[in-house]
Amino acid sequence: MSLLRLAFRFSLGAALATWGASCAGGGDSSAGDPPPVEEEGGEGGESGSSGKGGSSGKGGASGSGGSFPGTDGGASGSGGTFPGGGGDSGSGGSPPLGSFGAKCSGSDDCDSKLCVETGNSKALNQICTQTCDASTPCPADAHCVNIDKQGPVCVPDRESQCGVCIKDTDCLNQGDRCLVSGTGQNYCAQDCSVNESCPAGYECKAPPGALQGIKVCTLLANTECPCAPNRDKNERPCVKKVDDKVCGGFEICNGSVGAYEGCSAPDPAPESCDGKDNDCDGKIDNPPNGVCQCDGNNCTIQCQAGFSRYPESLPESAGCPCAVDANEPGKSTCADPQNVLELADTGTKTTARAGTLSSDDDVDWYRIVIKDNPEAGTNSYHARISFEENPDNEFVFQVIRGTDCALAATAPTLTSYDLCVNFQQGAGAGIKGLKTCGENMVDVPRCQNMSSTYLVGVRRSASAVNKTCNKYKVKFEADAGACDINSFDACGDQFGPKAP
Repeated sequence: MSLLRLAFRFSLGAALATWGASCAGGGDSSAGDPPPVEEEGGEGGESGSSGKGGSSGKGGASGSGGSFPGTDGGASGSGGTFPGGGGDSGSGGSPPLGSFGAKCSGSDDCDSKLCVETGNSKALNQICTQTCDASTPCPADAHCVNIDKQGPVCVPDRESQCGVCIKDTDCLNQGDRCLVSGTGQNYCAQDCSVNESCPAGYECKAPPGALQGIKVCTLLANTECPCAPNRDKNERPCVKKVDDKVCGGFEICNGSVGAYEGCSAPDPAPESCDGKDNDCDGKIDNPPNGVCQCDGNNCTIQCQAGFSRYPESLPESAGCPCAVDANEPGKSTCADPQNVLELADTGTKTTARAGTLSSDDDVDWYRIVIKDNPEAGTNSYHARISFEENPDNEFVFQVIRGTDCALAATAPTLTSYDLCVNFQQGAGAGIKGLKTCGENMVDVPRCQNMSSTYLVGVRRSASAVNKTCNKYKVKFEADAGACDINSFDACGDQFGPKAP
């Protein structure tokens, strides 16, 4: 083979290789010999349909945009020995040129000859719009707004209603107002002055400080904007409650799921000495009726005057819940008791005293005189001491008839006590009543003056299941009614001298 022929073949191969590389693209190669003449590919279809591949395989042109976002660009051209190039991407969802909502720079760009800046943001630019009134409604997803120097025109909603704002210009559309709901939530309210029409959940009314005739879509009373994409990442107040304790925080709108999430409020808890406001009352380390005293990391509760920490098994967070009786200290011993109103079997016959026991060894002592007044031919004296309130039988008392406190060491513990004068009259069984006390019967104890001083000491029962600071109430009676006349001891357990 001659050198001239070899050179020709080499030059032809290089040229073909260069041509093939320049034509390479998104389309796959088709079998066949390269055509002698390059032909141009077909035009891309609407909304990004694929271009028709020519023999040389050029890619399809871009798809034209419509009211909604265009589809992907034309597919790669097919056919030809060398691959055709891929088509350009279709344009976005802009409305067709000149139609409502399309961007414009002047009235000649719009079919309606109305190019108006309808938004509060420069980024929105001017758009083609159209006039509107009560008889000429706006297209879907638009509302009628009276814009300065333009009159009523249609404005795209742009999901402005209930958007997040601090001031009016934070809202997307002209005519929008930034309002505050009854729950304290800022929100955008779209203008409804022309048609007075609003979405469900809103009412068309004048906002505060508005000029006459201006109305916006206002939230109904005690409602707030729902979490939606236009409020994504917006915060609102939230609370957590435990019993009567309430702690506040904030939660964030997740617009993608339409729900507020992640309330930051702590769980309310009883106050303790830890440097925190556990019960969210605005005060740190303030346990009930006490103060925290700390030495480094060690903290203890000191009770305020008039309170104690009882029972001692209470957690620190309970503070000092037990109120100490007003007459304590100093009025809880047998030698120095609290005086109770004097009673008599005629006249004032009943009284009561209430209190609490604020420690394991606390005893409340009372002193009462129950008098036996003279009665003609009879004696109705019946002294009774009993509990009117004794939750879970936690309390008992001791009774000393007289003033000898030494007897407290051996006096039994009781829940009721009776001392009465009563006996049988006549010979017949079942005949019960009071025998007349005559002049010659002064030596009979029941006919003597039974007036007595009683010392009563209330203490916690040794068998109490739960030790509490619950209130007790003791009742004192001077004429408690008839006793069992067959057995004087049936009047109840007592300590001290007994009547026969």
